[in-house]
Amino acid sequence: MAKTDATDLALAELGVGTSEPPSPVTKGHVVDQIEKCLDALDELADAVNPDVLDSGDQVVKLPSGRVAKIREGTMADLEKAQLLSGGKQQKLIPFLIAELVEIDGKKLTYEQYRALPIREGSVLMTAVAAQFPEGES
Repeated sequence: MAKTDATDLALAELGVGTSEPPSPVTKGHVVDQIEKCLDALDELADAVNPDVLDSGDQVVKLPSGRVAKIREGTMADLEKAQLLSGGKQQKLIPFLIAELVEIDGKKLTYEQYRALPIREGSVLMTAVAAQFPEGES
């Protein structure tokens, strides 16, 4: 079935474009789906602070459900991370993460970062590395 056919069929089931009202079962299902979407949007709004987004910072929900705030880095942050990494390129992003990230409102230390599960640490690595122009991290 083509996409337009499926759309037309769904609209017809809802009574859109016809003189017949939608069936109570179909109408109830649609209302349930809309309510689920609205609940999901409310949950997302609770996790995101608009002031954070306006400042250039970003909010990331980690696989564990915890919320990480990643501050937009400055050149001073980069210089500090470079010094702490001892010139070792592979340690630059982890030290930047320790400078820029809060999890559930608490600053993340380098040691705490190293103790994170890989699935969470890699989310933070990707987000912090994205602050660099392409090809420069």
